[in-house]
Amino acid sequence: MVEKDKPLQISPGIYNEDMFKEWVNEMAAHVKSIDNYHLLQIGLEGFYGDSKKASNPGSYLFGTDFISNNQIPQIDFATIHLYPEQWLQNSSEDEQASFVDRWIQAHVQDSSSVLRKPLVIGEFGKSSKLPGNSLQKRDTYFVKIYSDIYDSVRRGGPFTGGLFWQLMAEGMESWVTATRLSWRSLPQLPISLIYSLQACNGEEQQGAREGY
Repeated sequence: MVEKDKPLQISPGIYNEDMFKEWVNEMAAHVKSIDNYHLLQIGLEGFYGDSKKASNPGSYLFGTDFISNNQIPQIDFATIHLYPEQWLQNSSEDEQASFVDRWIQAHVQDSSSVLRKPLVIGEFGKSSKLPGNSLQKRDTYFVKIYSDIYDSVRRGGPFTGGLFWQLMAEGMESWVTATRLSWRSLPQLPISLIYSLQACNGEEQQGAREGY
């Protein structure tokens, strides 16, 4: 089956990592000429260009710009990634938590006032390989992220979804990553997280019924 005809396709990503706006513009137009039905996103981490590089980890430039890349008309929603443990190595947990809040707030604001497009966290997770991490810390982190999404959805804000990285099936041990979850670990997720996910889904269904 051709990708564009798959009924369960959520959203094809053009590419991952460093892309120039011209290439994204060309590829976005090409993809939309083939498939104008599915939503299209770039799949970038959310790094800013010169104008807001102070918001980036370490204030570095990474060759992309969250705002200009996502202003391309064929891009339907913006994405960010969130890996403070990898991006801010040798930093404290408090510093990482502060960065998470600033990273989300900056992109939510820009998605609302500049892009006027929905925002989704395309990847986030908590490394199981770093000293001091635990299932409790992972679950608390997940609850925080999904609670932010839920609050945004309730207010009609742009922050509308988050995808943790990544869920592994049994038999995929060779694919293991530090931020993995397995099917066996799902029962360990806190009930508050499950309720948050259910509530977000309920809000979206209510919005759809009311024509939002």
